[in-house]
Amino acid sequence: MAPTGSVPIRTKLPQFTKGGWVNINNGIQGELIAVDDHEVWFLPENSSIQSIPRQDINSAVVVVHRSSNGHYAIWSTVGGISTISNGFFLIFTFPMWVGTGIGTVTAESRRDNYVHYPGYSWEDIGEYARFPQGIPESLPLESIQ
Repeated sequence: MAPTGSVPIRTKLPQFTKGGWVNINNGIQGELIAVDDHEVWFLPENSSIQSIPRQDINSAVVVVHRSSNGHYAIWSTVGGISTISNGFFLIFTFPMWVGTGIGTVTAESRRDNYVHYPGYSWEDIGEYARFPQGIPESLPLESIQ
């Protein structure tokens, strides 16, 4: 749903300086810039900042981070293959790698990496914006890229 590079993996969230990727009314998409009392501000890909009145929004989904389940699947596969070096004990270690790998990948794929409206309030969704407290008054809108 979100373009490559528009949201980080979960472990990189604290260093990521942009907002989540928002999809409004199943069509309007862009980086979530801010949510104020009346409007939702977003930055579409290859465009300038735009807003839409909150009253005109029926649904919205914000992708907060990418799932890491692909990385866990790779490590589980490599770990399972490495049990060849265990000789006879492979009959014990291989099933442990498979079981742990399946459990980890399944848990990571089910982890919520999005928030949605109307399930969450606009105040909650605003926490995932580039400017969670609103766009600073001193910042010209056209400078936001």
